[in-house]
Parts: sequence; C-alpha cells; structure tokens
Amino acid sequence: MHIPGITDTQIITGECGLDCQRQSCTPLKKLAAAVPGVICTFRLRPDGTTAMPYASPAIFDLYGIRPEEVVCDTAPIFSRIHPDDVLHMMASVRESAQTMSQWHDEWRFVHPDKGMRWIEGRSMPVMEADGSVLWHGYLHDFTERKEREVRISELNAFLRLLTDAVPALISYLDANLHYKMVNHAYERWFGHSAREIEGRSVRDVLGDSAWAKVAPNLHRALGGESVEFEAELPYKKGGTRWVHISYLPDIDANGYVRGLVVMVIDLSEHQRIEEELRRTHKQFADLMARQDSIRDTERSHVAREVHDELGQLLTGMRMSLSALLLQGEPKKTEIMHTIEHLLKMLDQSTDVVRRISVKLRSTLTEHGLFPALEGLATDFYNMTDILCRLTVSGESPQIDEIRGTTIFRIVQESLTNIARHANAKSVSIHLSCTETSLWLTVEDDGCGFDTEVTRLSGNGLGLFGMHERAVIAGGKLSIFSSPGKGTRLILDLPLPIEVQQ
Repeated sequence: MHIPGITDTQIITGECGLDCQRQSCTPLKKLAAAVPGVICTFRLRPDGTTAMPYASPAIFDLYGIRPEEVVCDTAPIFSRIHPDDVLHMMASVRESAQTMSQWHDEWRFVHPDKGMRWIEGRSMPVMEADGSVLWHGYLHDFTERKEREVRISELNAFLRLLTDAVPALISYLDANLHYKMVNHAYERWFGHSAREIEGRSVRDVLGDSAWAKVAPNLHRALGGESVEFEAELPYKKGGTRWVHISYLPDIDANGYVRGLVVMVIDLSEHQRIEEELRRTHKQFADLMARQDSIRDTERSHVAREVHDELGQLLTGMRMSLSALLLQGEPKKTEIMHTIEHLLKMLDQSTDVVRRISVKLRSTLTEHGLFPALEGLATDFYNMTDILCRLTVSGESPQIDEIRGTTIFRIVQESLTNIARHANAKSVSIHLSCTETSLWLTVEDDGCGFDTEVTRLSGNGLGLFGMHERAVIAGGKLSIFSSPGKGTRLILDLPLPIEVQQ
C-alpha cells in the first residue's frame, strides 16, 4: 500500500526477510496472545509504501487476513476499508508522521465473513534511521460500541427534535445546577443559542431576581422531591413572565440525585386572558345588576302609576255609579241592574289593579331577601295549590344586591318551572348560611326529567339562565334530576370577604 505525500524514494532492502525473523520472537507472541485485539507495528517507508512488520495472530479474527500476508504490503487491508474512510485514514497517518504525534482513527472494514465492522486504532510513531516511520500500536473491533453510540446519538437527536417542538423550556441540570442540555425554546426566551447556555449555572442564566424565587424549590428537588409550582419571575433576559415550573429529580440506582429534568411553561398569555375574562365577567355582572335594578325601579314606578292613577279613576267611577244608583227611580229596573253589574266589574277591576300593583312592586328591594322568598312561596301556593315550604338555617348575613337578586330570581324561575312542568305535590326551599357561603336548595317531588337530553336539545333556556346568573354572582348551580324521581337544585354562592367578616 502506498501513502501519497512521502517524497523520499530510499527503499530499505531485505526488510521483508528481517521482519519475518522478528515475528519469531516467542515472548512477544505470548504477550500478544494474552491481549484482546491486535498488537502490531505499521511502517511508512520513505517512498510512501506501507507494511505491517509485526501483527499478533488475532489479526486473522479482526481482518480475516494472516500476519504474513501484510508483512511487506498492507494492500490486502486497505482494499477492504470502506471507500468513504480511506482518505481520512491516509490523512491521519500523514499528520501523525509529520508531527510525530499519537495516531488515532476509526474506520469501517468489510470482513470476508463478518461483513461490515468498525475498527479503532491507536499507536505512537518512531522515526527510524532510514527515514521510515514505525508505529507501535493496537487495533480492535468496536462495532458493538459504535452501534450503541449511533443508537444513542439517534435517540439524542430524536429527543432534541421532540423537545425543540414543545412550546416550553425543557432542560437538564446537573447536581451543581448547571445546564447540561436545553431545548430551542431557551434561545427564543433568552436570545442565546443552546451551546452558549449549556454549561452555565441557573443563576447566571436567569439572573439574581428570578434565582431568588426558584432556588428554594430547586434545592427541594435536589433532595429527591418532585416539585411543581407557579410564579411570576423577572428574568434577567426575556422579561417578566408568569410560569408553571416542574422539577423532576434524576435518581441513580444508589438513590443519589445526579440531576434534574426541568420544564417551564409560559402562562403569561393565559394569565392575561383570565384577567380579561374576570374583568369582562365583572362588567357583565354589573350590567346584569344594573338591568335588574332598572327593571325593578320601572316596575315600582308602573305599580305606583297603576295604583295612584288608574286606581283613583276606578274609585271615582265607582263613586259616581253608586250615586247614580241611589238617585235612580225604581221603575227603571233594567238601568239599576246595569249599574249594579258595572259596580261589580269595577270592584273586580280594582282587585286586579291592586294585585298587579303588588306583583309589580319589588318585595326584595322593599323588604329584603327572606320576606321576598316568603312572598314567593305564599303566592306559589295560592296560585297552584302545591304545598311550598321555606326553611332557613344559620346566620342571616347582610347580602348584597347582586347575590340577593340572584337567589330571588333563581327561586322564582325554579317555581315557575315546577308549576309548568313538574306535576309536583310539594316543594321545599331551604336557605342555609355558613361563614363563607350561602347554600340554596329547591327540591320537588314531581316527574323529573333527563338533564342530559334537555341540555343537548337546547330546550332548557330557563335552566341556562339560572346557570348564568349563578356564574355571574360567582357561584355554582347544580341540578340533579331523572324521570320519575323529582328534581333538586343546589346553588353554592360564596360570600364576599366583607360579609364573612
């Protein structure tokens, strides 16, 4: 085999015969047989040709070639080296010869029986008097290790591909809290490449302010505890973000934490949306309360108009008819009957006006929640003959207008639904109050209904309205029902802090 780049043409005569004698050295043969792999020498002659003056018998297992076949020429070996590896192998030999430094290389070799194998070689060069360079070294087959390395490399590449695709910070920290691996999201957050971040400490990357907030949880994780938390972190680069952080300790077989897997999810946009929803929800609640207030005010105004204006007109008409009746002649019997009939109609009209006036007035506004609920229960019984019982337990807090209206309207809508659809014999309304919330229960023994069918059909607009009222007031409405088993409605309404106090 000829290695290009060597210009001296001096050839050492009788070399092959001398090298054959060297292979008969018994101590060397015994040593070589005891060592895994191949112990060998490799000569680069001044004319650029190569030989392997000595090779232990293991070369046959490594290359499928006997030692005597390459004593004078390494062509049988180089002819089986993978074409893609020949050039870099020759280049490494030339560099080692020119610098007289250790030679090391890896290459693929096509074994006649084993197929493609990975070979690794290491040797030290010595300059000989004739200008040749002689390397004393070692060759071995590391195919299995190389295949493992390739698989690990492929898995690492696949893992990095996956982590780079995740819209979150993913990293691995060693036990000293230095970054060993970071995904591409770190570059987007901090403006540095993964290579620039890897190797740096967490404190250096995050900055002192953010470090002060995460350090206690990092040390908990180093103690072997899986940690999750949310915090608003002022990063040195990347701005202030609201984040969800997970620390998962990497524990070895002996129970020692050798590192941490870290995931950081940016919740800033979620926080902004939630805050916007809370603001919109409050605006909607204020609007609903305003609408209820306007409606109640208008109803009270109409009630006063009906009572004061129309009521007075009806009263005046009755007084006039009564006077006419007293002044009439007995002969005019038909006229008297007509007047009496009109008087009865006026009395009925006056009763209707009085009833409408009472209904239009907001009992809730005038007397408070509990009297208003009593009025609802009484009116419901009078109109439907369905027994309606109202009970109250616990303290009686000062309920604000929004929550009071919510409870009143939900009870009102519930009783309306029961009257129309339930075919019930009795209804119970129970209101209880704890230190932190109000609980309202409305239950009937009627025919019940399938809540899922009603929800999917879109027919339960009244139920939807009650749910919306509960949510607007900050509460939760639950409805339990099934065909033939009645219906139970439960409203859980948290009290504001000032009411709790």
